[in-house]
Amino acid sequence: MAYNPAGQMAKVTKPDPYKSREAQLKKQIKGLGTKEVQERQLVQTGRDPYTGQPKYDYKTETRVVQDPEIQKQAQQSELSRTQRELDMLRGEQRGQQLFGEGALGRVEQGRSGAMSDILAQRQQQAQEGFGAEAFQKAREARLSGLSRAEQMQQRQLRGAQAGAGVAGGVAMGQQMGLMQQQQQQRQAAERDMFLQNVAQKQQSLGQYEQSLGATEAGELERQKYNQEQKRREIMGRLTAMFGEAGLGVAERSSAASAAAAKEYAAAAGRQGGGKK
Repeated sequence: MAYNPAGQMAKVTKPDPYKSREAQLKKQIKGLGTKEVQERQLVQTGRDPYTGQPKYDYKTETRVVQDPEIQKQAQQSELSRTQRELDMLRGEQRGQQLFGEGALGRVEQGRSGAMSDILAQRQQQAQEGFGAEAFQKAREARLSGLSRAEQMQQRQLRGAQAGAGVAGGVAMGQQMGLMQQQQQQRQAAERDMFLQNVAQKQQSLGQYEQSLGATEAGELERQKYNQEQKRREIMGRLTAMFGEAGLGVAERSSAASAAAAKEYAAAAGRQGGGKK
């Protein structure tokens, strides 16, 4: 947009390349059938420095003039070629109107932000499993439950020992056996949680690979679709261009045939009239 002196917005019109080329071709057609003619003329070139008399000499000039015979010959070749180019130009313009870039539509390419976030999250889960914070909370909760169970077991053991009158080394041995059993339970709990985290990593890795494969396949399909749309647009423009050219040739051939038939009929009529 541009601004005129009054401060109002004025619309800038871009030149139409098709109309400019069409005008150029029409001018080229109009100029067909010309020839250059050279002419010699006696012209004054100056004066003699001693006598003061004018000096003359012949000067050759070249002029462009119309020649009917040359024009007739040119129309049989150059004119036909130029008209075909004009037809193709009109076809190209029509094709651009119908099948210009993006005329058949496109689908959005690339990866959406939401899908990128999902893939990043699943990739992180495949690397960390439950995650450091979540794993630590689950570990503390499980060990806390084991600790309460251990305390209850120890109270029950002491109560049973008191009721049975067990004391001394025997009581100490029973308590050491219980503590050893509880330690083994803690180790088993730690091992189970580690294996669960490994399993979670493997599961997350599978989900990540599956999601990534499906995402890339979808991206490839959208890319192929857009490429096919572009190919169809190109074919549409070419079809319009060559179709218009073929139509122009057919129309001119039909007109030429009609003119020849009319001329033949007129000649036959003149011959028939001369025989009477």
